Amino acid sequence: MSSGLTPRERLIKARITLLRRHPFFGFLAMYLKFREGGVPTMGVDRDANLYYNPDFVETLDDQQLAATMAHEVLHLN
Repeated sequence: MSSGLTPRERLIKARITLLRRHPFFGFLAMYLKFREGGVPTMGVDRDANLYYNPDFVETLDDQQLAATMAHEVLHLN
């Protein structure tokens, strides 16, 4: 999925999408700190670091990326 944006820019766009369409998840996603690498897909740790594989991000369309970010937010507790 080539949109001309970097994977990090696409994550920022996904967070904005969540804020607009799903404010609860968007609010929580605002605390995520994006960290490239270290995982095959995407994951979070207890310090709200969102680790992402840029190659994985590129396989997702915008809607799937926002949904994946919302999923990762649910792992935080």
